[in-house]
Amino acid sequence: MNEPMEIETWAEMNDRHAMERAEALSRLRDAGLTQTQAAQRLGIPLGHLNSFIIRNGIPWTAPQKGRKQ
Repeated sequence: MNEPMEIETWAEMNDRHAMERAEALSRLRDAGLTQTQAAQRLGIPLGHLNSFIIRNGIPWTAPQKGRKQ
């Protein structure tokens, strides 16, 4: 009657959360947001977002200089 409880390990949770963050960033990037706009939307500092993008190798096209938004 006592079945073993299925539960994620801490590492599995961390991996899943990283994937969810990467997917969210891909959607924001594909919607044409800049990193600054994405950070504002996510409620995090731009530096934290940029570090995550760099650490995880997420491609993000830099905005064109002099281009009006």
